[in-house]
Amino acid sequence: MLAACGGDYAAGDDFDFSDEGWELVTSFPGPTMSLVKDDVTGLAPYICGSDTGFSGGARWQFRAPAKYTGNMGRAFRQRLTWQAMTTFQSGRLYAENDLLMIGRGMTLVTTVPDTPRATRKWAQFSVFLDARTPWRVEGMVGSPLATDDEIQTVLRTLTDLQLPGEWRDGAETSCIDLVYFGTP
Repeated sequence: MLAACGGDYAAGDDFDFSDEGWELVTSFPGPTMSLVKDDVTGLAPYICGSDTGFSGGARWQFRAPAKYTGNMGRAFRQRLTWQAMTTFQSGRLYAENDLLMIGRGMTLVTTVPDTPRATRKWAQFSVFLDARTPWRVEGMVGSPLATDDEIQTVLRTLTDLQLPGEWRDGAETSCIDLVYFGTP
């Protein structure tokens, strides 16, 4: 684990020098990603994804780079934390958004509550990497809650981690910063 922000974490990014290998995952054409190196708030650097309008319900997400994958079992019972901000003009606000972890053929999904409602205002997000957060096993009948054993299995064989990107069904720019995986 690495020391940072007064604690330890398994993987993390503050985007000081680059996009760190993050990318957008989408099922529709158009969203683009950029690194904001400085802005009027003085909060940069951070990465942003942008789209130009209605996506028909499809959403794009931020995909974590390879350093967040592999055997991340040491992150069990820790947290994933990040900050997010969105800028928009209009569009229907999604009441919630999904965070995904994929490993050993299993996809775990949890709903991220408290969608950012104000434009250009950073919000802090945090989920537990254990059953304290309601992770659901995607693709199973009724999407049952994942057990600690299932969460540990996914963490030990993690192949994909996706953070929410699109918060509205309309043109927007959403940004993330200070991502820490496996922090106390």
